[in-house]
Amino acid sequence: MKGKYSASLTFFALVAFLIIPSYAFASGIGSSSIQLTQNSANLSVGGSASVGYTVRLVSGTPWGTTLNIANKNQLLSDGITLTLSNSYGDPTYSGTMGISASSNAKPGTYSIILNATGDDPSSSNTALSLTIFSKTSNTTTATTTISQAPAIFTLFNASTLNINATKGGFLSVKSFDGVAVNVTIPANTFANVSGTLLSKYNFTLAIFEVSNLALPPNESGYNMAYAFAYEVNGKITPTISLVNRLGNAQPVITTAAYPSTWGSWTYFGGNLSANGTTYTGGAYKFKDAWTYNATSKEISNDQFFKPVLWVFTFAPTTNVSSTTVPSTVTTAPTTTPYTAPSASNPPYAAIAVVVIIIVLIAAFFAFRKK
Repeated sequence: MKGKYSASLTFFALVAFLIIPSYAFASGIGSSSIQLTQNSANLSVGGSASVGYTVRLVSGTPWGTTLNIANKNQLLSDGITLTLSNSYGDPTYSGTMGISASSNAKPGTYSIILNATGDDPSSSNTALSLTIFSKTSNTTTATTTISQAPAIFTLFNASTLNINATKGGFLSVKSFDGVAVNVTIPANTFANVSGTLLSKYNFTLAIFEVSNLALPPNESGYNMAYAFAYEVNGKITPTISLVNRLGNAQPVITTAAYPSTWGSWTYFGGNLSANGTTYTGGAYKFKDAWTYNATSKEISNDQFFKPVLWVFTFAPTTNVSSTTVPSTVTTAPTTTPYTAPSASNPPYAAIAVVVIIIVLIAAFFAFRKK
């Protein structure tokens, strides 16, 4: 008889498990989201930065959840190393992502993709836009003019417009980070070339990658971004001026969607190659004055009236990480597929436990009765 009741117990236990769908024991019992302290970051080749993050509970119960960088290996092959100070815990929890670019990293814009897996996975990926700029020298001097030989500016992007002085014009060219530099040439803007006012001329807006160039004076803690230049009839030279009908300086209006920490230095004295793809040599001349518009979130300048280069630099941004929320990890890390709980999909794991206990109790009393 004992064997009979043992067989019955096994049968009831098997039935209990069969009536519970296989996904009843899926580890996911909630969901989370990933929040960053900033959506983008900039650094130079060989530099580093950090960005704060928070894995926040959105629904369900807090259980062990792992934060992952989905394309970490791919970025590592590009010379970008990423680290997480805290990658596992019960949401809500916070940490800092360290970012460093090797000396061999290629300038450009990359996307860092983060997601959370485990018991409270994220419903979607979160991305950080990372822009890496050219390698620069840290050599600076106390003088107001610096010559670095040979500084090399390599053309990245450019656009040319045939200007009719009476109408003016507008140009917009995107840089490495996807941000456009915009230039408005006001109506009645002429080009003074060797004392002759030209009512029709070609105006070029060009973006250059920078290499072998020292940082400007008193900006040793800054980062160098890139350079942009104006060209008149294919020439970069301070001997040409943009003027009005009377021959007085007529500045163009330059804007770019950068924060107030960005600025530029006027740079000239080098030589533009015949095909216009390389500018070599030159020196910093003075720092430029930009105005930040908090409404449009862009910087602007209305003083440039000569076709020369300007080198963008920006002050390092201090990242403020989210406050860490203390938590005690209750489960081991898991990457089991997640099924979100709902009215039509209740927590079957708990039901299964109850059914099994009932079956065991019933079998015990039946056995005792016999």
